[in-house]
Amino acid sequence: MFHRCQIPEVIMPHLHQLLSNRSWYALRAIAYAHGEPFNPRLTKKQAVDHIAAILNQPARVRRTLAALPEDAHQALDALLACDGAMPAHRFLAHFGPLPPFRPWRAQDPPTPWRHPTSPAERLWFLGLIFRHSTPEGQVIVVPDELRPLLPLSPPSTLARPTGPPPPLPDPVLDVTHLFAFLQGHDVRPFAGRWLVPRHLRILGAALSCPDPSAATARSELQTGYLRFLHYLAEAAGLVAPATGLLKPTPVAWSWLEASEARRRQTLWDGWQADLRRSRREPSLWPRFRMPADRPFVCTVLDLLSTLPRGGWWNPSGIAVQLRGCCIGQSTLPHDGDVLAPLGALLLGPLTWAALVRTDPNGNFSLAPWGDWLLGRSAEHPKPPPTLPAKVHASAHSLVVALPQPPDRPPLRPLVQLALPPEGDDPLVRHMTRERFATGLAHGITRSQVIQTLGQVAGGTPPSAAVALLKDWESQARGLQLRRLTVLTAADAQLLNQLSAQRSIRAHFHETLSPHHVAVDPAGVESLLRALHRRDHVPLVEPPAAAPAASRQRPDDGATAYLWLALRAYVDLAGLVPLPAVPPIALLDRLSAMLDADQLAAVNAQAQEARRRLRDALDGYTPFPAPLTGVDHAAIQARIEQALERGHAVEIVYHTAGRGERTVRIVEPLRLEGRGGAVYLVAYCRLRQAERVFRLDRIESAVTTS
Repeated sequence: MFHRCQIPEVIMPHLHQLLSNRSWYALRAIAYAHGEPFNPRLTKKQAVDHIAAILNQPARVRRTLAALPEDAHQALDALLACDGAMPAHRFLAHFGPLPPFRPWRAQDPPTPWRHPTSPAERLWFLGLIFRHSTPEGQVIVVPDELRPLLPLSPPSTLARPTGPPPPLPDPVLDVTHLFAFLQGHDVRPFAGRWLVPRHLRILGAALSCPDPSAATARSELQTGYLRFLHYLAEAAGLVAPATGLLKPTPVAWSWLEASEARRRQTLWDGWQADLRRSRREPSLWPRFRMPADRPFVCTVLDLLSTLPRGGWWNPSGIAVQLRGCCIGQSTLPHDGDVLAPLGALLLGPLTWAALVRTDPNGNFSLAPWGDWLLGRSAEHPKPPPTLPAKVHASAHSLVVALPQPPDRPPLRPLVQLALPPEGDDPLVRHMTRERFATGLAHGITRSQVIQTLGQVAGGTPPSAAVALLKDWESQARGLQLRRLTVLTAADAQLLNQLSAQRSIRAHFHETLSPHHVAVDPAGVESLLRALHRRDHVPLVEPPAAAPAASRQRPDDGATAYLWLALRAYVDLAGLVPLPAVPPIALLDRLSAMLDADQLAAVNAQAQEARRRLRDALDGYTPFPAPLTGVDHAAIQARIEQALERGHAVEIVYHTAGRGERTVRIVEPLRLEGRGGAVYLVAYCRLRQAERVFRLDRIESAVTTS
């Protein structure tokens, strides 16, 4: 997964081969640099053996290393940090040139090993580094025989942290909080991407690991953890603008239902793909102003993947190895400082992603999820426990109390509820009557809300909560505000005469008073033609000005189909669990792009599609009915008895999606299990067709003939 240096695999030549590539004079210089005698009568082969014997003496190499100046040590450490091989142009650019050694020329220094001009030249004359030609170009290498004698100083390992490390954030839970906020709010991002300050304050209070900068930030770019969560979600394709609003994508709903390892891997893969784009490709990392350049971050992650498991490290010790890796990969920051950006990464994104833990002094250790994502551990850690939330009814709202982190609530229903935090406690969420009524207006049924509350609570919601929702629905449906097209007649008798004519009566929907009748908005033009044929010329009020969004719509036909498809998809939630729950605000945005006639037409089509679908799937639903005091075991036994005897059964059934009670006589055919529930397949005399009935939606069953 990771590569220490961005150079091809180098087949390291042996020491004798590298020495043989040096000239006889260069071999003599190595001996003199070590203070060893050199017989001028030696042949080239004998000289190679002589120098190899000198370099293979551990005690002599240790003395040579002890005498090296600091800059030569840094050059050697940089080379060893890249596994003993580095492109020559990168190494020499940082540690000085290697002038040609020509002692026969009078203008060249006769003993350059005594006063080397660069750290690279010093190591060269000591025989610790060599040039080696490859098909990709020249590299500077340390021979394999010498590498065990030139160990890279390991980072200082601490026996224990200097203080208790703070608890790690839970990025999966907090990305879910981000989804819930975007699902429940019309977030119109600034400049197409950024959350505005008022949204930052609300969302910052909802996170399990609060971001203190969100309370005072004037821009999302001034936040820390919250900005990183947004970056992770967008890099993984889980959040994107939709009709001008920032919303979870369909992929986000699949992510919510995935395993914990899959969720973490998705966030990690999106992050890595963004970091490792070519320099010519647009990347989100600099746009979100994350610390350090992308190539440097990749080098840090590559180095962390090679550290021994367990233990704690000091950033200063890691910086020595990191600098060498950066030089080898050409990712060194412009100012040459690796410690400052390393510290910013450790205390920022690497901690926020739960990859590392830090102590009060800045020392760090890799966290369990970091070990797994960096490929150092084959087994992923155990996921945090999922505990149900507590749901209860208060005087004016339904209260959902989330479990205390690190425990989690069920994630998907948390996003479906999309409840904002209120007050000082980020774990307490409230469903108000206004929010519930808004959901009803957009086609979300009470049974769906009860089902979602049951999922987040780990069971059937309290009866008081169910009763409160029923009362809210009764109040909301008792007083409805509708947009109508009204035909007004000053003479009530005229209106009666018109309603008696079939061609005109077809356009009338509902009589509002003796002088007023609601008409079909989509058929206004047809109604006017029918009135004109009967010598009636009504006064027609001009339509209201179209909203700005509709004046800028790209394609009315496409928008109408999108609205119809989304409306039909949302209606499916009353029958089957949706793989992704679209934000209802999209319907409002698409509605604004249609005029009144178009919207009325597609709305009528949506209602017809909904009626046909519910009739076709009558009785089959994953949602149990909110029935209390019903003995389902006795009902099942009675139906099984009717099956054996071939009798019909009269049942009182709560119909799917509508929450209506219907009385019907059915002829049982069989009982079968689907998705953990028991269903009755029977011939329904009411529908004159075979239907499926969920057993726990049957209120009563009486055997009949």
